[in-house]
Amino acid sequence: MEKVRTGLLQEIEKKVHIHLGNSIKIIQVL
Repeated sequence: MEKVRTGLLQEIEKKVHIHLGNSIKIIQVL
């Protein structure tokens, strides 16, 4: 279970990181 939980957290972190990166790009464009 620990490995599954860690994998899910990593997937969420990746999505959040990509989302933050996109937000920063949008802010820079504005």
